[in-house]
Amino acid sequence: MNYPILLITFLLAFIITVPLGGLHFISICCCKWPLTNDRATHHRALVISDAHLLGQRKRSLIDIVWTDFWLQKQFSFINSIFQPDLVLNIGDVLDEGKRANKNQYNSYIARTKAIFFRKSKTNSMKNVQSNIPIHIKSSASSLLSTPTLPHYTVVGNHDIGWRYLNDLRLSTFERDHNSPNGFFQIGNLTFARINSMALHPDAIKTPGGRNQRDEIDAMLATGKHVDVLMTHQPLYRKNDLHCGIERMQDPKKGGVTFYSRQQQLIVDDDVVNQAYTQRILDQWTPTNILSGHLHSVCRFKHNSKSNELTIPTFSWRMRPDPKYFLVTFQTDGNMQAKQCSLPHEHYFMALIAIWIVVIVLLVVKMVCCANAIKQVTVDPIKNL
Repeated sequence: MNYPILLITFLLAFIITVPLGGLHFISICCCKWPLTNDRATHHRALVISDAHLLGQRKRSLIDIVWTDFWLQKQFSFINSIFQPDLVLNIGDVLDEGKRANKNQYNSYIARTKAIFFRKSKTNSMKNVQSNIPIHIKSSASSLLSTPTLPHYTVVGNHDIGWRYLNDLRLSTFERDHNSPNGFFQIGNLTFARINSMALHPDAIKTPGGRNQRDEIDAMLATGKHVDVLMTHQPLYRKNDLHCGIERMQDPKKGGVTFYSRQQQLIVDDDVVNQAYTQRILDQWTPTNILSGHLHSVCRFKHNSKSNELTIPTFSWRMRPDPKYFLVTFQTDGNMQAKQCSLPHEHYFMALIAIWIVVIVLLVVKMVCCANAIKQVTVDPIKNL
């Protein structure tokens, strides 16, 4: 038996398992649900945002494969460990969805399902009910939901376009995910999701944008109380100076895809305009708001006492330290949220480099030792 070869094989397997999969597993295990008492009193949701599956126009195949692989592993680990009752995805699932042609978009959808389609052992789908007070459809994602794990997706600007909404992408998003606007129930809690891009003044210049705006206006006209509002763009705020301790831990100068805390947020681009923000707060009186888009965390309390949680990006390609949230919704409407970190990509790559150096040194040492033993065995008299 060739023990050196076996040892090398074992070490190679070890180097792949420990830094690649093990680091993710350890980082995920370090997080926990904010409430751990009887699950009958609350609903547990995994909340992610801005995964930005890379497109072929800007990125190489190697970059796409690398990023997709780790998105899939991260999402799989999280679901396996925490077993959420439902998944809430706050938009920008795709990075170049608005520019993709038919073949590229079909490839996008196949990749989306490969990454985010995960079954759960829990059986909470029975608590999810459609609530359709008007013509707006409401259902869990046909692409990503299973009988035991409902998956609701908010539409983002990178999915369908920005000021001038892409009507084709609006229809394909609704076909593959869920309607961009609608109400749904989780137990006794009322959720609402909206296409925040339709609130941009220029959105109504396309037929699809006009229809989207009309749907949101019809939803607002119901005047019903909403326990959880899901919107890709945050509601209006001036900046991120009052976003809580988690936001203060971000780099002071911001990053390539996220702002510094003092940066003035652009109305209608970064945040929903003040007029629609006030209408939403007045007519729905949402207890909780989940948003994304800015790639940084923010816990913000509006004057109406509504609590908004902006979810940071889930993707390494948007920032090297992506995050996700474990959220519990109590039956009285209160929300408890725990921010969880994924491995920092820079540290992750450094660890891989260190392990490669270690394995190379070990292999060189084993080869040198093997050659020395061979020389002693072949010419024992000469070595006396």
